Amino acid sequence: MQLLPANACLDDGLLRTHLVLKTLDHRRYTCPRDIMQGSLLIRELLEDEDDVMSDAPQTVEIPLPAVDSKSLSSVFEYLEHHLGDTRYRDIERPLRGDLSALVEPWDWKYICDTLLQGVYEKGVHNLFAVLNAANYLHIPPLRDLCGAALANLVRNKSEEEILHIFGITEPFTKDQEEELCKEFPWLRE
Repeated sequence: MQLLPANACLDDGLLRTHLVLKTLDHRRYTCPRDIMQGSLLIRELLEDEDDVMSDAPQTVEIPLPAVDSKSLSSVFEYLEHHLGDTRYRDIERPLRGDLSALVEPWDWKYICDTLLQGVYEKGVHNLFAVLNAANYLHIPPLRDLCGAALANLVRNKSEEEILHIFGITEPFTKDQEEELCKEFPWLRE
C-alpha cells in the first residue's frame, strides 16, 4: 500500500493490478487489487466496475468514507498476510478460553502489536477504528478477530478496570444509561 500524491494517476502497468482507495482523512492510497479483494465490499465493487469497464484501463478510485488512513493500513496488513487463505477459522462465542490459544500465532501477534498496542495508556480507539473498518469493508474474519480481542481485553476485569480501559472517568447519568439502552437494547440482557 502506497500513499499517492493528491493529483497522481496510476500508470498503465498498475491500472489493471491496483486500485486507489480514498480514506476519510482524504488520503489516496494505491493498493493491489488481489489483496483488497479480501474485503467483500471491495470485491463486489470491483466486479461491478469490471462489468462496465471498457477495454482501455482506467483508474478505479473507491472512496472509503468510514475508514481513516491508520485503520486502512492495519486492515491492509491483515489482508496482505491472509491473502489466499481459503479457510475461515471461527472464534468461539462467548469467548471461554485464552484468545492466544484460539488463534493462529500471526493473528495473536497482530492483536498485540497492532490492535492493542498502548491500549492501557491510549485507550481502545485503534481497536474500535479497525473493528469499524472491518465491519464497513465487510471482512468477517478481521471483524471477529477484533471482537474477540475486545472480549479478551475485558474478560476477568473489574468494573473499575473496564472503565479505565474505555477511558470512562465519570459514572453515566440515568439519562445516558437510558440512551445507551435504547441504542443497544441487548445491554439490558
